[in-house]
Parts: sequence; structure tokens; C-alpha cells
Amino acid sequence: MPKVSVIIPNYNHARYLRERIDSVLAQTFTDFELILLDDCSTDNSREIISTYENHTSVKEIVFNKTNSGSSFIQWNKGMNLCTGEYIWIAESDDVAHKDFLATLVPVLDANKNVSVAYTQSYNIDEDGAIKGTWNKLTEKLDAQKWQHDFIESGTEEVKKFMVYRNVIPNASAVLFRKSVKEKTGGPDETYKLNGDWNFWIKLLIGSDVAYKAECLNYFRMHKENVRSKSEKEGLNYYEYTRIIEDVFSRIQFSSAEKKDIINYFHSQFSYNAPTSFSNIFRSYFKLAKFDLVALSLLSQQLKDRI
Repeated sequence: MPKVSVIIPNYNHARYLRERIDSVLAQTFTDFELILLDDCSTDNSREIISTYENHTSVKEIVFNKTNSGSSFIQWNKGMNLCTGEYIWIAESDDVAHKDFLATLVPVLDANKNVSVAYTQSYNIDEDGAIKGTWNKLTEKLDAQKWQHDFIESGTEEVKKFMVYRNVIPNASAVLFRKSVKEKTGGPDETYKLNGDWNFWIKLLIGSDVAYKAECLNYFRMHKENVRSKSEKEGLNYYEYTRIIEDVFSRIQFSSAEKKDIINYFHSQFSYNAPTSFSNIFRSYFKLAKFDLVALSLLSQQLKDRI
């Protein structure tokens, strides 16, 4: 059994695919198996992937005959093929530093209660130019926390940060335990946009999380990103409500904590959402309730508008 199973799920990322695969195969930590998945791409991805079929690190290549319609279906398919102790979902349009695995594997080895370990990410464009880091995502929540390495309670991380926003923005920056995934289940395939966010939360509750401040992942933003397409359809608003609903069903919050969450929720969505959504949010916030019944009703109303 290899220590790590690496999954590269691809759909129409031929432009970035060879660089991605080569960055995995160039890892200084070499005890891994590589699983390549293609979700019926319409570009020349299949031809590129096929050139790696005889590589000694490639365990399996799966070409879908029809498109699954969900990256999280592909995640689950890949995880069902894994035999490693740890899993790395290396998205097909991103790139890894050669020491990514060499840095995170020892963290999981040395800390048995850590279920998720991740690094800081560079933000790169279509041509690979570095445009900054993803500190910008987290600095409004805590300006200093992600400037330094840490190991902390995953449950507290969810309560303090993950309930507000996904502070683990890119799967390519994450290494997680297969054993914990087996207990919690894989990502919910009904999510189209935020299934990773919901999945990290499930993994974190009841375990610890480790973070390395060094940028060892290159998160590529481009016009083909799922996020840029899906946000226009209102999925972000609906799925975030589902995430809050799920967290509230798993963790107890005080009245003060709920008030903070509802204020943040209000500031994010009441005025920034399209009119058809913001009217629903404003009606909801007049109730000033954050219980499961009210959240479920809100979630259903948003779903009906998508």
C-alpha cells in the first residue's frame, strides 16, 4: 500500500493538464499512487492522459463515457479507488510545489488526531503568473492567524471560521486521512459549487486541523472555473444556507455566537445578492431566527429561485 493516493479529476483542462500531472510526478516524496479521471472531456485531455498510462506511479486511468455533471461525483469515484493512507485531490488546473507532499505527510504522521492538513496557496492566472496569495480570503476573519503554522481543534475551527466562509479554498492544497473520510462519508454529490466546503467541515468536526503557512500550492483562477460560472446562477447563496443548516445540526452554538453568524450572513447576502434573492434574505432576517426550521425554509425558498 502506498502512503498517499493522488486523484486528478479532469474536465476540459487540456491546456493545464500536463503541467499538473508533471508537478505531481515530480514530488520529492515518492510513496504515492496516481489515479487519473477524465469526465468525458471534449478537448484533447484524453490524449494527454493516455501518454501517462505506462508510468510506474499511475495506478489507474478512468475515462467516463458520459459527463457526470459534478466534480464531487468524480471525487467520490476517485476515493473509492484509493488504497493509500492519505488522499490528495489535485485539481487538474492547479500546480504543486515539488515539496508539497514532503511537507504535509510528516504532519499527519506525527499527529494522529489531525484529519486535514493544508498549505497556503498562491493565486495564479491562466498563464501561471503569480497574482498574490489566498491570505486575502482569511485576513478579514483574522489578520494574523494564517500567517503562521498551526494545529488546532477542527471543531473550534468550524465554529470560529468555517461557519463564515471556506477558509480552505482549494482542494489541491489539502491532504486528508482516508480513515476519517471512511467514517464521515465523501462529499455530498448534490452540491454543485460548495461540496468541498461541506466536506472539510465533516472531516474537521471531532478531529484536529493542521496548516502550513508556506505557499506550496498554486491555485489557478481562469474564466473556465466552476465557481465563476455557478455564482451567476445563485448556487452560492443556496448552498451556503445548506452549509449553515448542516453545521447547526452538528454543533451547539450559544445565542451570542448565533447572533454573530446571522449578522455576517446578513451583511454578505442581503445587499450583494441579486434582487430575487435579496428580497428573500431580507424577509428572513426580519425574523432574526437561526434555528433549523427557519434555515430549512430559507434553503427551500432559495432552491426554488435557482
